[in-house]
Amino acid sequence: MLTLRSLNHALILVAVAAVFAMAASPADAQVFRRKAARANLPAASGHTIRVFDTTWLQSYHKRCSRLHSQMENREIDEDLTEQPDSGTWSISDVDPAAILNGCRHLSVRPGWTLEAYLFRYGGNGNGFVVGARKGKNIPSAKEIPSLEDRPWEETCDELDNVYECMAAVVGDRSPESYLEASMAHRELLEFGALWHGVSWRTHTVLDRFPLAEEKPATGQDIDSPLSTVRTKPEEWKWKAPKPEQWKPTVEFDGDCVTVTFYSWTALATRQDGETIVRHQDTYLEGFYVPVKSSERVIAVGVGGFCF
Repeated sequence: MLTLRSLNHALILVAVAAVFAMAASPADAQVFRRKAARANLPAASGHTIRVFDTTWLQSYHKRCSRLHSQMENREIDEDLTEQPDSGTWSISDVDPAAILNGCRHLSVRPGWTLEAYLFRYGGNGNGFVVGARKGKNIPSAKEIPSLEDRPWEETCDELDNVYECMAAVVGDRSPESYLEASMAHRELLEFGALWHGVSWRTHTVLDRFPLAEEKPATGQDIDSPLSTVRTKPEEWKWKAPKPEQWKPTVEFDGDCVTVTFYSWTALATRQDGETIVRHQDTYLEGFYVPVKSSERVIAVGVGGFCF
């Protein structure tokens, strides 16, 4: 039901969206994401759903995983992975924009660049990719505070001249561009990850129910028992209804765009066993910083592994 309060929210968001359509500022889009996340935007007129197969998704995931592996192997060769337990920061000399090379409908925003801060901690590692305007000085690695007391998002908000990574990305507003954005965002979030920092790299995007003993095309691109589904159909414990449609979808509903897809992983850090995960990202049409992102484990199986 469309209440007076939700209508007021809608009118405010539409007005703000109109301003952003003219300004198209990545920084404004980042602010809008937070405002929109706190409001319930009612469905507007116009509703379409596109269904995609996973051929490109799996190929792109493998391509990015090879880039991640090349970075990791380089650090191993140069003996850079073993860092003090106190943790160290550096700025990557590998351009994170390489993650977008496999995307035909996305590109780096003109006049902007992507930069990556790398955090290394006793052999573990994480990467934090940010967007920045060309010609603007970004904080040095020495200026990045510790992450022990708060998440990276709060730290990033207080740094000068840097923004969330997807604020530096533009697209052609096609359904494919939003599907690419959901995948590229996850790859950027795991850029420079090592050992316990790795998670998304172990996932396989699904287009059907995963059958026992089949070997999905994992992003790891490895021939290992750890990449084989071990859970039999009757062994899955469902935490949500079993999907009728497994293939990735992009749904346009007024000014909102929602990307939904499912993945399988044998990484058993969330639950005691293999898991099937539902991923859902919501965007304001025309922008590629997600208004909302969610990942929900919908089924838990047996087996699995931990790093």
